[in-house]
Amino acid sequence: MREFLDRFPEVSDDAAGSGFKKGLMTAMIPLGAFIGALNMGWLADWISRKRSLMVAVVIFIVGSSIQTAAINYDKLTAGRFFSGVEIRMLSMVVPVYISKISPPEIRGTLLVFEELSIIVGIIITFWITYATKDIPNHWSWQYPFLIQIIPGVLLGIGAIFLSYSPRWLASKDRHEESLATLARLRGLPQEDPHVRREWIDIVAKARFQAIVLKERHPRLTASLAISDKIKLEVVSWTDCFKARCLDYNMQLLMSGALNYVQLIGVLSSL
Repeated sequence: MREFLDRFPEVSDDAAGSGFKKGLMTAMIPLGAFIGALNMGWLADWISRKRSLMVAVVIFIVGSSIQTAAINYDKLTAGRFFSGVEIRMLSMVVPVYISKISPPEIRGTLLVFEELSIIVGIIITFWITYATKDIPNHWSWQYPFLIQIIPGVLLGIGAIFLSYSPRWLASKDRHEESLATLARLRGLPQEDPHVRREWIDIVAKARFQAIVLKERHPRLTASLAISDKIKLEVVSWTDCFKARCLDYNMQLLMSGALNYVQLIGVLSSL
């Protein structure tokens, strides 16, 4: 896009240091994603999956707005960083939320649809960019940034009406709300045996996780400081690599290794 290079001459091929600046601009997305991934776990546990999703949407709208209104290279790069943060935050919290509210028998199907939606969204963005590339003004590159705000706003509005996940409510000892929410999600009365059985399982797992964390990290779990919550998130991840946990977490570790291989581009080069 000629108009894009006119606005950001730093990334044109004949500009000094353009290779570095192109790489930096591109790297802002994964750098922001790294920051988002580090913080989404404890944030979702602290303020709920629903509210953390709304936080991610706000960051998404901010990042997209900065990129749309960018008047120089620095602002565009900053906007891409914010976009990276929200990309990883949403890609973490949405599957977790889906898995926590969906019935076990269709949970896998719903998660597949979530991944399918991501792929469809990527395809749509490619075609939008292709359709706007020949516009003879700044809208050739601003339209793609601007249009992506629309689904973000819709997601933010929709998130207001979402239920808290029964698992999160149980982890906060809000057991009556947890049961009521689960019954509403299943469309069954609270006295239904299937609802009661699933609810008891949710409460038992939440209590077990709380007990294990308290035994392993008593000081961090007792603290209300945000810094200690971040530390607890970090040490919780390190627990996955302890000898007594490796046998039970091998599937999780293998899925993480697959994502790492995809990230470094090995699969793409085969």
